[in-house]
Amino acid sequence: MSLCFVASAEIYDNNSMKMEDMEKIKTLLIAKKPLTWIFTGDSITHGALHTYGWRSFSEHFSERIRFEMGRGLDYVINTGISGNSTSEVLQSFERRVSQLKPDVVFLMIGTNDSVAGMDGVNTYESNLSKLVDLIRQSDAIPVLNTPNPILSEVGTGGANRACLSEYVRVMRKVAEQKNIILIDHWKHWETIKPGKDSMMEWLADSIHPNLYGHIEIAKEIFKALEIYDTNSPTCKLFVP
Repeated sequence: MSLCFVASAEIYDNNSMKMEDMEKIKTLLIAKKPLTWIFTGDSITHGALHTYGWRSFSEHFSERIRFEMGRGLDYVINTGISGNSTSEVLQSFERRVSQLKPDVVFLMIGTNDSVAGMDGVNTYESNLSKLVDLIRQSDAIPVLNTPNPILSEVGTGGANRACLSEYVRVMRKVAEQKNIILIDHWKHWETIKPGKDSMMEWLADSIHPNLYGHIEIAKEIFKALEIYDTNSPTCKLFVP
């Protein structure tokens, strides 16, 4: 059993976004050509069960893009699978990403990888790097999303994921090294909802976002891509 030692802080924020990719996305949104947007990852992306029938963040994104922004011919496809780690995404990459010929791929992954503790960090970094390269090889723009913080103290469902913050650090590192877009939900949640009682307003359990958590994740994606509009019904959804 490995212990979780958090390395010295390496801070990467949205200022490290690759401007070329951002400009490409802006250009794609202006053009009339229909786009394919892929969301993939684990249960947080999957959005099953813990949303209790409410929309997941990819569904909010679909509403914003396909209806509010009038891009009805765009595809917004969610291929996240509950319980998955980077290994499963790699194994099924052709099925859930490349065969769909995406223009943009949103990847949020790491929560399940972190069960391996510090022993799994190097594997996670290698797998994540491979996934980014595969997305590029698919002629798509990769957008990494850090997972949300979890409650990892003993007695919670997240206790076996106590090293997740180290995996988040690795995702930031990969984004910086490869100069790609990173949307740092972890940092945002820790800033807005510090502490267990506050964070539980956005969680269905110790790990998974509830309806408000998914709305907030969607809003951060809108802001990062500069498609957030205070007049939009989707952007105005209530979050405590």
